[in-house]
Amino acid sequence: MSMYFNIGSIVFMIISWAIPVVLMWRTEKIYIKSPSAYHISSMLFCCGALLLQFLEINYRVVKRDWSALMDTMDTLIWIIVITMFISIIFNIFAARIFYGKK
Repeated sequence: MSMYFNIGSIVFMIISWAIPVVLMWRTEKIYIKSPSAYHISSMLFCCGALLLQFLEINYRVVKRDWSALMDTMDTLIWIIVITMFISIIFNIFAARIFYGKK
């Protein structure tokens, strides 16, 4: 079960990073009616990835797998901080590129 939470989190994180990257690359080629919806959906996918990580932690607590929690908690905290930072930066760059061209 823990594997499904981790795979789902990775997939959600890739989607959350891909949305602003595609928005940055495609601004000249397509007309986008509401780019803010893309930014919001990107952050929602990021929140979904973090939610899956918290569910994975809860799963380990229920299983009473304390050694696995102690081994992975420090790394997980840094990964959460880095993924949130990258998502916010990508969305800021996408917004600047999109709104700067109008």
